[in-house]
Amino acid sequence: MAGSSLVVLGVAVVRYRRRHSLFAIEILEAGQIVFRQGDAGDCAYFIQSGAVDVVRGDGEKETVVARLSAGQYFGEMALLSNDPRNATIRAAARTKLAVLGKQNFLTLLNVLPSTREQILKTVQDRSAER
Repeated sequence: MAGSSLVVLGVAVVRYRRRHSLFAIEILEAGQIVFRQGDAGDCAYFIQSGAVDVVRGDGEKETVVARLSAGQYFGEMALLSNDPRNATIRAAARTKLAVLGKQNFLTLLNVLPSTREQILKTVQDRSAER
């Protein structure tokens, strides 16, 4: 994701959050699981600080496929597709997340068309990587 797109998304999220206070904040310690592959999707997550690992597989076959950090987001694919989570997300360090429930996430996409376009592009890029 390009740096300027992250800035635009970040500004949009901050403005939306100030107006609507729809986000909850979660603090995770390194190693804590946000959600597991196969779980139902009910929230999108925006990384405020720290980092998370995107993990696929289980046990010995577990593979870290990406590391996401401040300014990035995850969890959107399951909200848009209604499919189960396609990966496990684990905090790689102490991490602060802004959590947005499914209905509020969908409202955000409708209210901020540029954010919708960026998130849909991210979903498309991530789908191609799988």
